[in-house]
Amino acid sequence: MTSTPDVKFALSFYEACDTPRSLTCYLMARHGCWDALVALPPPCMPVLWTDSIDEFRRSVAATDFLRKCQGLPTTTDLESAAVDSFYACEAQCAASNVRLQRLRLGGQLEGSDAFVADFLDRVARRVKRILGGLPWHLDPVFSPGASVSEDARLATVPDKISNPASSATTLFPRHRILDWMTTAWWRARAELYGDATLPSRVRGNEFFTVPKDSTKYRGAAMEPTFNMCYQLAIGRRIRTRLQGVGLDLQLGQATHVRLAREASVSNHLCTIDLSSASDTICRELVRSLLPDPWFEECDALRSHFTLIKGRWVRLEKFSSMGNGFTFELETLLFLCLAWEWMRLNGHDVVIGENLTVYGDDIIMPSALGEGFLSVLRFVGLTPNTKKTFLFGGFRESCGGDFFEGVSVRAHFLKEIPHEPHHWISLANGIRRLGSTDSGCFDGDNRFWRPWLRCLDALPSDIRRLRGPTELGDVVIHDDNIVAEEDHRGWRYIRGWVPVTRRIELAHFPWPSVVASALYWQSQRVCDTRALSPGPEQFGWDAWFRAIHDTVQGLGVTPRLPVCGYRVKRIYWG
Repeated sequence: MTSTPDVKFALSFYEACDTPRSLTCYLMARHGCWDALVALPPPCMPVLWTDSIDEFRRSVAATDFLRKCQGLPTTTDLESAAVDSFYACEAQCAASNVRLQRLRLGGQLEGSDAFVADFLDRVARRVKRILGGLPWHLDPVFSPGASVSEDARLATVPDKISNPASSATTLFPRHRILDWMTTAWWRARAELYGDATLPSRVRGNEFFTVPKDSTKYRGAAMEPTFNMCYQLAIGRRIRTRLQGVGLDLQLGQATHVRLAREASVSNHLCTIDLSSASDTICRELVRSLLPDPWFEECDALRSHFTLIKGRWVRLEKFSSMGNGFTFELETLLFLCLAWEWMRLNGHDVVIGENLTVYGDDIIMPSALGEGFLSVLRFVGLTPNTKKTFLFGGFRESCGGDFFEGVSVRAHFLKEIPHEPHHWISLANGIRRLGSTDSGCFDGDNRFWRPWLRCLDALPSDIRRLRGPTELGDVVIHDDNIVAEEDHRGWRYIRGWVPVTRRIELAHFPWPSVVASALYWQSQRVCDTRALSPGPEQFGWDAWFRAIHDTVQGLGVTPRLPVCGYRVKRIYWG
């Protein structure tokens, strides 16, 4: 490993950072101390770096450069770490369930218990005002990922409609079954399988892991297809209701980055992050805060058991990462907890200005942060002290790291570079680190040498693929790009573009194509004219054929790694 070009590049990067911390990283990488390198704590508190923000930024860049890199020869069993974390979170949720159930059913309460019970009741009323009534009708929403009955190779919409093994838990609400039987999905199954139209039954979801960093994987769960579709539908409704009070999750990350930058200068807001938030929201917390109809619906749609390492485990958490409404639900609960805590302490709430939540990232007034952390701990959640900043000149939220208004976000190398697209991404990340506030990056920059090393690893024809930053990592970022023009006068540049596998819609049965077309129409993807006239005027068989002929030549792309890359024109500007 120490003789590979990748490590030589890492050493060059650490040399360019030129801080005491980067010297530590350099020595660890050179001598193969990978466990110690990826476990390095963040640099000392930013308050000690007031005289040199740039030095602090370079120390952070060195520390985090390989922290999330997959493929390093560490000795840690990343899979086991994720499994251990799963069981630790379940134990934490079990203790929280006992405590909150006693609080909910305890009868006469006194002292601090009475205060907490009253506070949670206020939060529950806030949740109810935001959510309103439970929608009777829900349109199922397909996810692009794998499920219990479909792997990633068969995860497209036509695949999921065609697959006879779509599954649901035994607790699935009857009215949703009746709701589903009015959809084109059900009609397609009836056409394909006759009377065998009801989904098969499975006990719950299945545990799997995804890369997080070089010290452990992140645990998640694959849900049954049928449940996932209605979980996503519930998640959409929660998003809509949150938008009604001014919290637009589509703009959430941009809002958090803006407020984090402002707070790092003014210190009027704090940024709070939670450890394993989705895995530590216990069942009793959701029961205490959601209106009964919403709780019963979400409880029926979620998986109550997880299959992990061949063993079924009854869940103490309410919903895991992978559940279709987990993100929206946790956003709603944390928002209402923070909202009522601010009101209880005499603060007016202005969503997007002094309070905002995006998943488990929370921004609220700094003066209330310490007390709110106690609230979170009481309901069974664990603040991430490494990413929670109440005072001082540093703030971090949703990928925005700022020290006194200056971005100090590191570049995380996700995998050892060995392909052109890896080197392009790395070159762009280093260019961002070396760019000044005006965006300038030139030969006087300390990161110029490692940037050139990236370009040296590229073939000469790919090295010439330059373009603006808004195109992402299909081009090498260049401020002085000059676009070419084709014979029509349209401007374009050339990029290193991924090639994906495409499956023709004609590959699928007619009923599945029809149902898919109707679904895409509801998602405003398909031209509505392709679906007229209706089957009542045209006849079902002829209508199937008309739809099938309309979508000839169209295709779907599975959610799988790309097949390769090629130089392609990108029309721009």
